Formats: sequence, structure tokens, C-alpha cells
Amino acid sequence: MKDIIFMIRESEADNQRQRGVCWQVKEDSYIPISHPQIKANAPRVNNEGLLESLNRLPVGSPGRIEPEKNKTFRLKQGTMNRSEFYPRIMLPILGEESIQTGQSLRDHYENNSLRDIQKQEEILIEMLEVVFMSVHPHENNFEVYGHQIRNLLILATTEVESSFTAILQANGICPINHSYTTNDYVCLNNILKLTEYEVALTHYPWLQNFSPFNNWDATKPTQSLSWYNSYNKIKHNRETEFQEAKLLHSINAIIAVHLLLIAQFGEWGTYNPYFKIVSLPFWPRESLYILPEKNNDWSSRNYSKQGPKLPGKKTIT
Repeated sequence: MKDIIFMIRESEADNQRQRGVCWQVKEDSYIPISHPQIKANAPRVNNEGLLESLNRLPVGSPGRIEPEKNKTFRLKQGTMNRSEFYPRIMLPILGEESIQTGQSLRDHYENNSLRDIQKQEEILIEMLEVVFMSVHPHENNFEVYGHQIRNLLILATTEVESSFTAILQANGICPINHSYTTNDYVCLNNILKLTEYEVALTHYPWLQNFSPFNNWDATKPTQSLSWYNSYNKIKHNRETEFQEAKLLHSINAIIAVHLLLIAQFGEWGTYNPYFKIVSLPFWPRESLYILPEKNNDWSSRNYSKQGPKLPGKKTIT
């Protein structure tokens, strides 16, 4: 029998949204996968439901849920089986001490690709610091534009496109048309939750927090990202759109590079202290990756969306 992952989670009205228990359904019992207090298995009788099984435990037993409290719990089927992961998509891992570290998936990284992105990020930061030597990093200067700022915006956004393309290809997702565009990239926002990140620049604490994918709209995937829209304009028509090469757009593009590095490889994938994650997305517990059982390895499974599929890849590249 194939294992099925279920989740008990408190209702959305409860502020403790991350609390819950993940269970692996076996032939004869529900086995808690990871929870600091609930240790006992819950035997199954006549294929009864999970809550019924738990409530048959003696009063005071670990894992018992009092009947009058059942209404505050919901039973959900998990989206991932134990040990499954999407290539180049790092979700929080149930069983790791910190959210989204990615440490336990290290052996499945293609380290050359990881290091290439890290090196590109380092170069972009160096270029930004050169700009900051002439233009002080302050909100009053965010509208400043110039040739170095334009070049920085183009290079950073090209790196963003490269990461999006790599994720889509690794999961076997073809472009809607002949090549990948924001119409393709935006389908990843549901799984990566890029709109929910906020980032600060560590060395410039007086600056606002940045959220480069905030308000990303699938109906307007280019126009709803102001920095990306400006990149498009200055890439194709510098002479008439040069004023779009603004400092704020370049900063957002570089932070987008950093967020996609985390989204692909987890927080372990980036050691750069230049950025500080101020706000992380909320992932429902039933959507998390679950550590493999002892002595077992991870197995990849393609993330899918509507549309044509490429032959699936089985490693992170």
C-alpha cells in the first residue's frame, strides 16, 4: 500500500498557524511523523477516520484529542509523500530544525549551478556598491537613473530570467510560446510564494524593506513587476526609455536574484550577509517536504501546471 500523508492542523482562526501533526497512514495504524509531544501510534479499526482513532486512545494518552475540541481541527491530505521533492524548488522540510534550510537535500544539488548563481550575486552586489559610491542609498535617490544603473538592472534581471528558466526546465514545463516569458514564470509563484518575502539590506538599515515580487499579477505578469517592466523598456529602447533605469529598480532586481537563490536551494544555498530576510512566506503544513525514513533517500517529482510537458528531469541541475 502506498503511504499517504495526512495533516491535522488548527483552524485558520487560530493564530498558531504552524502548529499541527503530520501522520503517515499505514495498513493498521496512523503513525505520527514529527511532533514533540505525540509519540503513540493510533491503531485503526474498520478503516475509521483519524480523529475517531485518536479519540479511542485512553484519556490522558499522548495523541488524544478531546471530542469537544474536534471542531477546531481539520483533516487534510498532504500534497507530497514522504521523501518527495520538486527539482530546484526548496520548500520547508518537516523534520529539519529550521524552516527551509535545505541542508538535507544538499546531495541533490548540482553544485556547479549553485556556485554560478552565488558568484553572479556577488558580482551584482559589487556593482551596486560602486553605484552607492556616487549615489547615496536613500529613498530620496531611488528615482536616480544612469548608465551604470541601467547595466546593473539588465544584468540582474537577466539572472532572474535564467533562474526561472532553470526551474521550469528542471520540472519539465514547456514555454507557452517559443521561449519563456513572464507568462511562464508567474506560474511558479503559487509554489515559491515569492510575493510574501520581505528583504532588508543589512548594511543600510535606514532603507525600507523590499518585496520585489509584491503584487505580482498573473493577468499582467510583466506590468505588475515595475522593475521587470522597466528592464523590458530599457533593454529594447534605451534612447526613449532611459529614465526607466532607476536605482530602485536595480535594487529590487538584485534582491529578486537573491530570493530565487533561496527558492531553489533553501537558506543553506546562500551565505551572503548582504541581505536579511525580514518576512518569510507561510506554507501550509500539509504542503511541506517530509524527511525520508532512515537509510532512505529523496526522490524527485515534477511540479506541474496546465500546459505541455517536457520529458521529466530527475536531478537538480
